[in-house]
Amino acid sequence: MKRSISIIFSVVLLIVVLAGVGSAITATIGNAKMIVSADPGDDIRKYILVKNVNDYPVEINMEVVGDLVDWIELDEVTFDLNSGAEKKAYFTITAKESGNYQSRIQVGFKSLNEEIKGSVGFASVVILKVSGDGVDNLDEDIDLNDSVNLDGDDDTIVSNDSNDSVDVKNNYSGLLIGMMVSLTLILLLVLLLVMSKKSKLKRGHKKV
Repeated sequence: MKRSISIIFSVVLLIVVLAGVGSAITATIGNAKMIVSADPGDDIRKYILVKNVNDYPVEINMEVVGDLVDWIELDEVTFDLNSGAEKKAYFTITAKESGNYQSRIQVGFKSLNEEIKGSVGFASVVILKVSGDGVDNLDEDIDLNDSVNLDGDDDTIVSNDSNDSVDVKNNYSGLLIGMMVSLTLILLLVLLLVMSKKSKLKRGHKKV
């Protein structure tokens, strides 16, 4: 009995240590919101600063959604970033017609570490004002906390430290480890109850 309890406690301790280390994917980008003014026919060069603050390489995937899908051309749709590296992901906006437009450039981070699965991302807001008659003032009330969790889960945490940089973390792995710890503790409790009943039965047989 003592040996079984020691083994279970060792497993629980190992899981707790793993939970403390953590394996969440962190997505960090600069230029989370940009407002661009232009004349019809202008080509504007902009970039999003993509940073890999994780301890492992990640794959970056970018996609344009919204009004400017046909007006924004990404220099690169996908590329890899080593741990601690950062890159300016350039794109070109072509102002075709007068008016106010809004799009989002989704930046997805996918772990290239076999032991850490999952993806998480964030959308950089692009607002374009092309001069001309009837162009209204820009609505600058944009919510920067527009995360894109590429796993399809709802456990994305967004922390916005400034208007220019946003960090996003996916804590799915931490949640999974927590569930494993809870399940192990339940199994330990069941084992203790079973062993306790067996011990009582043995004492009862000895008395007889």
